[in-house]
Amino acid sequence: MFKILDLYIARTIMLTISLVLITFVSLSSIIKYIEQLRKVGDGTYDLLQALFFVALSIPRDLEIVFPMAALVGGLIGLSVLAENSELVVMQVVGFSKLSIGFSVLKTAVPLMIIVTLLGEWGAPQAQKMARDLRSIAISGGNLISFRIGVWARDSNDFIFMGKVENEKIYNLSMWCFDNEKNLELVIHSKEVNFITNNEWEMKNVQITDLRNSIEISKKILPTYRWKTSLSPDKLAVVTVKPEELSLSGLYDYIIYLEASEQDSSRYQLALWRKSIEPFSVAVMMLMAVSFIFGPLRGAAMGSRILYGVVAGFIFYICNEFFGPMSLVYGIPPVLGAITPSIVFLFTAVFFLQRKL
Repeated sequence: MFKILDLYIARTIMLTISLVLITFVSLSSIIKYIEQLRKVGDGTYDLLQALFFVALSIPRDLEIVFPMAALVGGLIGLSVLAENSELVVMQVVGFSKLSIGFSVLKTAVPLMIIVTLLGEWGAPQAQKMARDLRSIAISGGNLISFRIGVWARDSNDFIFMGKVENEKIYNLSMWCFDNEKNLELVIHSKEVNFITNNEWEMKNVQITDLRNSIEISKKILPTYRWKTSLSPDKLAVVTVKPEELSLSGLYDYIIYLEASEQDSSRYQLALWRKSIEPFSVAVMMLMAVSFIFGPLRGAAMGSRILYGVVAGFIFYICNEFFGPMSLVYGIPPVLGAITPSIVFLFTAVFFLQRKL
């Protein structure tokens, strides 16, 4: 009998979580499509391509909202069972509150697997396709992003950028050709800062001049002004955000950054966040159980949903706050990633230990 009850609880909760996921992702897609309308008309980017971009972004949206959906959906599912007095009947036949809690946590296992698969394969691949679709349409193929950098073409110049972040370019290499496709200059710079709409300032610049066929000259400059049609807005179209990479991609890129003596803390934070996403889903499910048997035991369905949505957004805000704060104050990224989940776990246990 208890196995049947486990399956019944799992089916109810999976259904409500699915409905919440559809709702959240639909709202996110509508907002994202409206945002894309501002870029329609740039290059060959049109309404249909904007729609494809939004569709390809859905796996990433699912990954983002999954913990919130697990909390709200789990809370709604348990509320439905409570409203129909099914939880009471289960307890009458010997299925304790603790057993109900374990049944809900068992439901979290397949959800944790889904989140892991989304984060490692589904979302990164779909997001790359979306990014490439938009960048090719807007730039005409002059901007292409890869896992370890961005390639760009500006007139006769071909540029590789190791990392683009906050109006800065790191590890820039540029090959300048003349109209006859002869290589004239090779320029390397460790850091490039944006100044105006069409001008950047390179620092610690090494220039190799190949225009003299008899003698190759090299010079090192502290700064160098670079005029280009590339702007931070254009580069943002193709820049790969750490959160969009897979676990394996993040690990490889962290090794690359550390080998080139660059700061990898932002990517370490993203790596730890992705690693604990399944754990966060389980914590949110436990939070839903604690609400039903704790402070929201006698509340109406509408109140439970409202509190669930508020708690879900608080979790999201905490994630967005603790992560950057850990980078600013030099706190280990693992603490910035796991702190919100630990706080919610202790909160759930606090509610449960008095009721179960």
